[in-house]
Amino acid sequence: MPRGISRRELARRAGVSETSIRKRIDDGTLKPALLPDGRLDPELSERLLSAVITRGRFTTPALGKAQDRFLRSQVATLADDVDDLQLRYLPRESGDRIVARVLKLLRAHLLKLPDTIASAAGLPARQVLDHAKACVHSALTEISDEFLAPRAWWDEPLRKAAAPLPLEPNRVKAAKLNLAATKSDIERLVARGDVRSRRDIVREVGERVATAKSLLLALPGRIDQSVSVASPHEARALIAAEVDGVLAELLPS
Repeated sequence: MPRGISRRELARRAGVSETSIRKRIDDGTLKPALLPDGRLDPELSERLLSAVITRGRFTTPALGKAQDRFLRSQVATLADDVDDLQLRYLPRESGDRIVARVLKLLRAHLLKLPDTIASAAGLPARQVLDHAKACVHSALTEISDEFLAPRAWWDEPLRKAAAPLPLEPNRVKAAKLNLAATKSDIERLVARGDVRSRRDIVREVGERVATAKSLLLALPGRIDQSVSVASPHEARALIAAEVDGVLAELLPS
């Protein structure tokens, strides 16, 4: 059983009169904190009083509930704001890492083309053209499949998800302050350029893929005549040079 404190001591701790404490016992507010010897459980008493005291004055139960409801609404709004910021931004290093992985993925698919297209070396130009178009189409399909597949590295939050809202009024107040601080921290990171917008990252990735697609679709028409009169080794070197040119276009300026 917890060690109790007197009404006078509780009044001193709460910053109210002893008469007020007696009234809160009479109206049932502090009844759960009463111990068998008539003293009061200090921790439970202070928790019960925190729900009905504002700036050293007691509130009515209705006002206390309204204030608690308003506080929780403020916390929920701040939590929504923080969640929105976390969805909109990534740490800059994470954003740069995503773009780098996209370029690595594109490079891996493009480097397959010299071997696959060169297998048509020495054939009539029309057959080379059709074969090269089929190889390019296959590469673009594989690239599209890669981007449509779920990737955990698109979901790197700025911090872990918030814990469920606590029940005690003082902890709700602490949650409000912590959320406000988190929101301020993220906004400061945005202002300093230490984070990247997910929208900007998606746009940059889209531009890289669109550039690769445009250059690859033009590739068959640039090489069909040369590959038709080349040996497989010569054809491969010729196509590899074209692919290197495409990759150079994709690299960050």
